[in-house]
Amino acid sequence: MADSRRVRPRVIAPAERVLADVQEGLLRDGARPGAHVPSERDLTGSLGVSRRSAREALAALEAVGVVRGGPAHRELAEAPAAGIGRLLRLLLVAESVPGPALLTLRTELERTAAEGAARRVDRRDRAELSALLVAMREPGIPADRFARLDTALHLRIARASHNQLHEQLMRGLRDAVAARMAVAFRAVEDWPATARRLAGEHDRLVGAITAGDPAGAAELAESHLRGFY
Repeated sequence: MADSRRVRPRVIAPAERVLADVQEGLLRDGARPGAHVPSERDLTGSLGVSRRSAREALAALEAVGVVRGGPAHRELAEAPAAGIGRLLRLLLVAESVPGPALLTLRTELERTAAEGAARRVDRRDRAELSALLVAMREPGIPADRFARLDTALHLRIARASHNQLHEQLMRGLRDAVAARMAVAFRAVEDWPATARRLAGEHDRLVGAITAGDPAGAAELAESHLRGFY
C-alpha cells in the first residue's frame, strides 16, 4: 500500500535566506577584509525581509568572526575562507560525524594540500617543515607533544600549498577531530616504535613535497593517514 503521507518541502527561514544572500555576495565579489557589509536597513529593503531577520543573519556572521562592527557600520573581518573553516569545525562537532566519514574527508583534503604544496613550496616553507621534522624525531618524545607537532606539521603543509581555503578547511577539520586523535595516540601499545614509524612517514611526505613531486606527495599523504587510523 502506498504511503499517503506527503513530504513537506523544507521552509527556509527569512534569516537563513539573508545569511545565504550576504555570504554569496561577499564570495561573488571577491570581498577583502575591511569591505563594507550591507546594513540591516539595506538588507530589509533589497530582500524584503524584516529588520529582525536581517539582524539575526548579521549576528550569525559576527558570531563566527566573518563580520565585525555594529549597527552603524559593519565590515568583513577576514577572508570568507577563514569563516568557512570555523563553520566546518562547528558542523563536524555538532553533527557527531562518524570516524570513517571524517577519515575520508580528511584524506581528500590532505591529498589536495600535499599536492598543492609540492607545486608551490618555497624556501621558507622548506625551512619550517624541516624544523618540525627535527622536533618530531626527539628521542623519547611523549605522545602528547608528538600529537601537537603532528597537527602543526599537517597545517604547515596546507599553508605551503599557498591556498587559504586549504589551510582554513584543514584547521577546522583538525580542531574538530583533536579529541579523537588524542585517544588514538594514547591507545598505541608500543609508542616509541610508532613514533619512529610516523616520523619516517612524515620525512618521506615532506621529502616528496620539497622535491616538487605532486603525485608522490598526494599518495604518501593518503597512505600515512590510512595506515595510522
